[in-house]
Amino acid sequence: MEVSELAAALGGRAFIGYPYTDRLVPGYGVPVNCPYCTSSKTSQLAEKTSLGYKIFRCSQCKRKFNERTGTVYNHLQFPTDIVLLVVLWRVRYKLSLRDLA
Repeated sequence: MEVSELAAALGGRAFIGYPYTDRLVPGYGVPVNCPYCTSSKTSQLAEKTSLGYKIFRCSQCKRKFNERTGTVYNHLQFPTDIVLLVVLWRVRYKLSLRDLA
């Protein structure tokens, strides 16, 4: 199963013809709003996190955040697609954590 198929199975949606495509989270099609003030006035910065996630800046509250901010995956030290694959394999193939390591 491809990562894009996994994201679609977990609820990722693509907005065809969405006018603000520069603020969409890549691969998921969800507009990036500020997790602190919920403003839609965000801009993408040129820098990235250590795991390669894009960093955004809110024009209203002036705070920086990435696409994982405010999610359960925020403080994980592994990429989100790897974590989702491990969860999928654990559930689908009934593998133990020792088998997945």
